Amino acid sequence: MNPFAPRKYGELQKITDRVYIYRNITNSSFVIGDRGVAVIDTQVNFPTAIQVLKSIRSVTDKPITHVINTHYHWDHTNGNQLFKNEGAEIISSKLTREFMVDRAPRQKEFLSGRGFELGNDPFLPEKTFENEFTIDLGNMPLRLFFAGKAESDDATAIHASKENVLMAGDTIMTGSFPIFGQPCWDEGLQDNEWPEVIARLVALKPAHIVPGHGPLAYEAEVKLLLNIQNYFLEEVKKLIDRGSTLDQI
Repeated sequence: MNPFAPRKYGELQKITDRVYIYRNITNSSFVIGDRGVAVIDTQVNFPTAIQVLKSIRSVTDKPITHVINTHYHWDHTNGNQLFKNEGAEIISSKLTREFMVDRAPRQKEFLSGRGFELGNDPFLPEKTFENEFTIDLGNMPLRLFFAGKAESDDATAIHASKENVLMAGDTIMTGSFPIFGQPCWDEGLQDNEWPEVIARLVALKPAHIVPGHGPLAYEAEVKLLLNIQNYFLEEVKKLIDRGSTLDQI
């Protein structure tokens, strides 16, 4: 049994003395350094972002200096403005910022058609990077790096090496069926890239993996995710090889 499994949504969980996860439908996490705090992903809307802010203030009064968006999806970026108001600098990969602009209209249309009214567009990242970037929160370095093409084409992961905690965004999901890309873009399991990204993250040997959705991930949770992906790929290929139409698949 996972000792970090949540009891309910909206719960703050301590991972290490300086790393916490706020469990909601979407996860946010934060890392505390000697000089400041970095927030990873800012929730789906302002009310849930406010709960993350309250959770941070329940354990530290250090300034919130950075926000990191792991990818462009709305449910991970919609609280950016709240933390900008707190003085944080918003950071993402260059690709994530571009997707937040270019893919926003179609993403908004897709989600609103399913009952999710999203309000104003998220505040855009102010600092971007390609490949890799390092933040020092004060005796707490964070390595931000482009992980590869996973659930989305712009997956960023963050490694808090001193705590050996990896924030994986939606590259890792637990406790729910993974979303194999939104239907309006060619991303997700294309060309088997997502499992390869997971393998590279696991090779870092993190003590804890913070997923974009669901409880903390360990060996069993990662294995289940890979099994689901492989099963999906194998079964779809069988149907294609039989000549099945897209509707039949």
